[in-house]
Amino acid sequence: ELRAYVGRCDLALGDSEFNRQELAGIGFPRTGVLPVVPDFSHLSGVPDWKVASRFDDEWTNLLFVGRIIPNKRIEDLVRIFHAYRRINPRSRLLIVGSYGGFEKYLAMVQSVAARLGTPDVHFAGHVSNEELIAYYDVADLFLCASEHEGFCVPLVEAFQMGVPVVARAA
Repeated sequence: ELRAYVGRCDLALGDSEFNRQELAGIGFPRTGVLPVVPDFSHLSGVPDWKVASRFDDEWTNLLFVGRIIPNKRIEDLVRIFHAYRRINPRSRLLIVGSYGGFEKYLAMVQSVAARLGTPDVHFAGHVSNEELIAYYDVADLFLCASEHEGFCVPLVEAFQMGVPVVARAA
């Protein structure tokens, strides 16, 4: 749909060099990058342990935070986790994020976990900021297999919360 604006736009801005290149490739004659400066105030509250406390134990928690949509490649996270569990069976995958409008995709991802016979894959859905803080607090690693990110706020949140990140270079 962006192509409709090529001739009507003086300057097209992306939030990353990747997105700027995408805009230039579509045909926008003048492009630039307007960096995103995240605000972490939502991560400064008191953790709500009602949900996440059941994951605060000696197990390894791999965390993903983000919308449950196809480009995030949640099914790849499940496959990666399945392989990792062979090395560390005392581990779990915590997937935090809304799936509204993508219920069929969520069902497909859940079927991948079931087909692989991979236990301990937990879908938290949308959570409050206080619950999000608790999930970051129990996380040992942030895992992201997304195939396209212009600017991935949850990666930066993980850095802010001191959680190591492993991500696809995309």
